[in-house]
Amino acid sequence: MQWLKEHRGLQLESYDALWQWSVTDLESFWRSIWDYFGFTSPTPYTAVLDRHVMPGAKWFDGATLNYAAAVFRGGRALAGKAGAPGIMALNALRAIAAQVTTRAA
Repeated sequence: MQWLKEHRGLQLESYDALWQWSVTDLESFWRSIWDYFGFTSPTPYTAVLDRHVMPGAKWFDGATLNYAAAVFRGGRALAGKAGAPGIMALNALRAIAAQVTTRAA
């Protein structure tokens, strides 16, 4: 919530206040998520949410994301063994991915 205060000027004092904002101002909430995680797109989105209808709403219409680039960005990746969550150094994950690629060839 500190990030929201510093970057959006929002003073949310509790989880409940954060939740209330997330469900009453969908576009601002999800735009903040996009910005907080530093997503980028070679094609900018035209709107965060095109309409408030489910199913059928389009989120970040026009944007394209490279999932692999987003996962490998930042030096760490989420990973785990036997279904357990964990954190793995990016170079270790790259080494495992290289082994899988080599075996598949």
